[in-house]
Amino acid sequence: MNSKLLGIFKPKILVPAVFAVVLIGFVLSLGDIKKVGQDIVSFPRGDAALFFLLTVIYEVVRGVQWFYFLRGMKVKVDLRRGIFAFVGGEAAKSLPAGNYFQNYLLEREKGVAVAYTASGTTITVLLEVVVAVVYLIVAGISGWAWLRPVLIVGTLAVIIAALIVVKLDIHAHPPEWLGQRKFYQWAAKQGKTFIQGAETFVTPKSLAIGLGLAVVYLAAAGTEYYIVIRALGNTNVSIWNAMSAYLFGLGVGLILPVPTDIGVQEITGVGALTALGMETTKAVSVTIIFRILNLVSSLLIAVVTFAILHDEFRDAFSSRQGSGKIPEGAATGE
Repeated sequence: MNSKLLGIFKPKILVPAVFAVVLIGFVLSLGDIKKVGQDIVSFPRGDAALFFLLTVIYEVVRGVQWFYFLRGMKVKVDLRRGIFAFVGGEAAKSLPAGNYFQNYLLEREKGVAVAYTASGTTITVLLEVVVAVVYLIVAGISGWAWLRPVLIVGTLAVIIAALIVVKLDIHAHPPEWLGQRKFYQWAAKQGKTFIQGAETFVTPKSLAIGLGLAVVYLAAAGTEYYIVIRALGNTNVSIWNAMSAYLFGLGVGLILPVPTDIGVQEITGVGALTALGMETTKAVSVTIIFRILNLVSSLLIAVVTFAILHDEFRDAFSSRQGSGKIPEGAATGE
């Protein structure tokens, strides 16, 4: 059998795939599969087109954030190569470690170390978690009285833990045998590069601008969730409640150490929507249709972008390897 085909049976690929399939299967088992199928087939084309338009807005605003963070990290990349890396990462976002695929593509395109630009991607993820937590503390989810106290206590615990680490200046001093291990040495080097990237661009101003952009594109995604809900005839869930359901699923998917968010967001979404009073089968339909439209829209945008940026696509997947360098001025931020 072809070695490339055998590659899909590697644990790092097979396990997340099985994990996602099992979770999606569980979600479908919660409702009437036949009715869910009918909802998928009969979904209005006009609403699907509106969903795609909002996805374009989501991608554009998120792309602006991506370029803003790259600029802060002193990464000089031309528009075409930057767009290629970003869109490729967006298309792979639901895969294991997919959020960081754009950093891999940027290394292939520009030679900048993955760990260096990964600091910007990590800040993006953290900002999305902040938006989700703050919104859910303010808006909540009716039927889940426990949600606000859990979020408030959890947030305070994280802040206190972070302050303790900073105040005590805690550093890891591994035993000699561990320090001599090649994997530990590699991980320590990557961690140092990651910190260099973060120190170069993280300022109150950059975080505020990044947070503002995150609010805008997450609002677009939450509106997509609402469009799906309305298209299926559910009028008792407001757009603000739809935002809560979407952000709850997003937040859980980003916080939990799971190999892929496929299935996780669907389970949490069904739970949130039923708590808001939606019938279970309809809730299943909403989460499944949202996932389908989201994946199709992202892939369509990626295909069109790759077709336009065919030279960048060829270069990125050529045999050459990225040099893993750090931009000049990264250590000092100058």
